[in-house]
Amino acid sequence: MMDGVDEKIIKALQADSKQSFKDLAKAVGVSETTVFNRVKKLERDGIIEKYTIKLNLEKFGEWFTAVVAIDLDSGKWIVDVVKKLKDVENVHAIYDVTGDFDLLVIQRFKDKNELFEFIRMVSAMPHVAHTMSWMVMKVFKEDFFCKIS
Repeated sequence: MMDGVDEKIIKALQADSKQSFKDLAKAVGVSETTVFNRVKKLERDGIIEKYTIKLNLEKFGEWFTAVVAIDLDSGKWIVDVVKKLKDVENVHAIYDVTGDFDLLVIQRFKDKNELFEFIRMVSAMPHVAHTMSWMVMKVFKEDFFCKIS
């Protein structure tokens, strides 16, 4: 069970996961040993799954984001389709959603041809009835930080 110390550690790591245990201890107000042990427990318990970086894709050229909605001929095929999509390069999120579509996929592409090929590949999958896609023109906010307390 998490407590306030764990929540403070998580909040501090979400702001900067590269900081040292010493800096974390100072920010949270506990000893470095306590922080070390708590972080290791959060990792063991699967609360912290991994540490990562956020890239500024504009520095790499003309990358863009697309949202692709997928309608299946039956919802019972979601697991099969998701299994195939999970391994596709640059797929960042796959959501099972309510509404007119079964799945929403968020993916990054280098150019429109990559998007075209992705849509063709998805459309050719068994049980995919149709797709609808949107190219993101401008990102105003993209932050997956989650306030837990």
